Amino acid sequence: MIAKADILTFINDVLKRSETAAQVAVPIQTVLNDLSNYDFLTETDTGQSLADGGLTLNYPTDFKGLVSIVLIDSSSVRQAPLKPLPGGHKEYRELRDNDSTTGEPEWYSEFDEKFWLWRPAGGTYTTEIEHYRFHPQDVDTILFGDEFRNAIYFGAAYFVALKYGLSRYIDIWGSLYEREKEMRRLNIWEQPHIIRG
Repeated sequence: MIAKADILTFINDVLKRSETAAQVAVPIQTVLNDLSNYDFLTETDTGQSLADGGLTLNYPTDFKGLVSIVLIDSSSVRQAPLKPLPGGHKEYRELRDNDSTTGEPEWYSEFDEKFWLWRPAGGTYTTEIEHYRFHPQDVDTILFGDEFRNAIYFGAAYFVALKYGLSRYIDIWGSLYEREKEMRRLNIWEQPHIIRG
């Protein structure tokens, strides 16, 4: 686990500073935000349910992008992952305007931080929403695993050097951070994409 205290020790050592935890909180959060721009963090939200006639599911906390939505019916049978409507939310609205019957949801559109399901649920379901997420605005609980230790250390040193205009350290830690970030990006395991056709 990567701890804020360890990052602080690293920063003070390599930059020859005497920063406090409060003084480095913003640079550390900046690194976490920057790393969150990549699909490094994933999560599965199982906390939402769908009532009979239900139309929507909310974006999970710190939602960045969807991997899949699976509905589990009242008999614990997992349905096939929902598919995005080809025409997006405009198509969803057209379908809803012309048909109000319920059934097994098979499709979804995204609008206003919600997933809109087509058809409306003809029963009750629990949900499993796998997604990419942003890091929360909290430097006390770092979600990145140990493989990100160097990236976070180097990035924090870089952003502290920027904060104080420490030009002799900016180039060093900036380039090390970019290299380490690229190493993490190259090591992302990607699910093969299956084209239906």
